[in-house]
Amino acid sequence: MSQEEMDRTFGKNDFNTGRLTKHTEDAECVYWALGTCVTWSSGTPQIYSLRVLADLYKAATGIEVTAEELKKKGERIWNIGRLLNAREGLTRGDDALPGLWAKAIAEPTKTSPGEVQLKDYFGRPVTHADFETMLDDYYDEHGWDINKGVPTKSKLIELGLGELTNLLEI
Repeated sequence: MSQEEMDRTFGKNDFNTGRLTKHTEDAECVYWALGTCVTWSSGTPQIYSLRVLADLYKAATGIEVTAEELKKKGERIWNIGRLLNAREGLTRGDDALPGLWAKAIAEPTKTSPGEVQLKDYFGRPVTHADFETMLDDYYDEHGWDINKGVPTKSKLIELGLGELTNLLEI
């Protein structure tokens, strides 16, 4: 992540889940595209960081690429996937919490041996309004239309995908 992205995402005692999710997805697309294991990359980032993957990619292909360029390729992949889903009718309304999670917002779900309530990484209960804010931040960090939850024409052009903007009008 660039310093600007880090500043938008991480505070002194907190982080923005919606914004962080975007960057995680971009990196995961790289792991998937290269056929590497995401689990190991999460557990040992010093071994499977995007910088190391860039070095391995160069060693295997002879093509020099930076970690930032790999991440941008991952972003392209994620945006193409979202665009194809939008073409098939996916909207912001489809980005909803699963039923049990949504239920655990309003009232704790009774389990054995206790109760489960949807909470953030810091143990604070999550409300429906919190989730909508996370979704707004997630779309904003992607550069997508916040109301529709789809890539914008300018985002597709920025990613070199301008030829796909016609899919937004379907």
